[in-house]
Amino acid sequence: MSFPVFPGTIKTNANGSQLICEFTSDNVKYVFTGNLNFNIKPFEGAFGRFEYDMEDEDIAASEVDFHGSIGQEDILIRLDSGEVFKGGIEYDSPAEVRGKGSWKKG
Repeated sequence: MSFPVFPGTIKTNANGSQLICEFTSDNVKYVFTGNLNFNIKPFEGAFGRFEYDMEDEDIAASEVDFHGSIGQEDILIRLDSGEVFKGGIEYDSPAEVRGKGSWKKG
């Protein structure tokens, strides 16, 4: 089964305690902000893509656990609800990450 795919960005906040994933669908911006279980080295705006099979209402209101890896050249973040963020990056501090996050729409 193939899910819809949307371009977006993946970054951290300034101190590396949050992962921020953004994409736009039908001119509506969606932001997933995940609180990491531990801080990582911050990075800005890796180009990514978002794959999902969820209703718009679910995206806007859900809180979910996530896990993934940030490598030297790529990022893979999986939400426990099934959605996936993938992206390319140049990053010199690879890390396995996990935490809990929520969606914001608009």
